[in-house]
Parts: sequence; structure tokens; C-alpha cells
Amino acid sequence: MEDKIIVGKISEALINLEEKGELVLTTSSLDTVARFVFHSALESWFDEIRKSEEPIECTIPYLLEQTVLEVAARFAVQNGRATEIVNSYYNEWFNSRTMKEIAEIYWHETPREMAGRAYYRIVLGKPDNRDLEYLEWRKSH
Repeated sequence: MEDKIIVGKISEALINLEEKGELVLTTSSLDTVARFVFHSALESWFDEIRKSEEPIECTIPYLLEQTVLEVAARFAVQNGRATEIVNSYYNEWFNSRTMKEIAEIYWHETPREMAGRAYYRIVLGKPDNRDLEYLEWRKSH
């Protein structure tokens, strides 16, 4: 199921609660609140997956989506281009790492950090070795 559908359902539920007098909404961006609720629930669920025997690699779509959102927001690129950047970076990693390793790194480094690394590598064409040049570049981005 697509995020937009779930976010829409959460938005409807919030409006329903407000109409019943159970909740007062003062936001001008209900979708932002609904997306936050949804992602908070997902992160909680993924925390449980990481503690269990469930394969962590099932979290890859979520991690990549979050990374796309970060690339789009931080580097002012359209979502389509951000998706290309993130997928290219992921595919480079997939040549030398397992999905489980990639998922563990993304969870450890966070999608925000991985967005910077993806942009640095794919758009700027710089090496993905996290050298001093990357660290200096990261300070301003």
C-alpha cells in the first residue's frame, strides 16, 4: 500500500476525532501531522523487527523512501531526480554488500546522513570513502 493512501486514512481519522470532540487540530498541514504519526508507528514497528528474527532487509523500501525525501529537501531537487540519485547509490552499494548489511548501515547512519552521501557520490561524482573532503563538504550541507 502506498504511503499517500495510509497518510490519507490517518488524516481522515484525525478529522473524525476532531468532529467527535476528542481532539483539537490547530495545524495548517494535516498531511504533515498524519505522515509524522505514520512514520512514528513504522519506526516503532521497525525497532521491533530489529530486535526479532524478522529480516531487517524488509525495511529497505522505507529507508530508501526516507532518504529520497531527505535528498529532495536538502538539495532542492525534484522527487523523481532524488529517487534516481538514491537508487543509483543503493545499486552501487548492492554490488558489494548484502541487503541486510545495507539496511543495518542505513539504520545506523540514518537516512539524513545517507542522503548526503548519495548526493556527494552520485551528483558530485566524489568517492564514497568518507574522507576529509567529504567531512568538510558535509559541514555546509
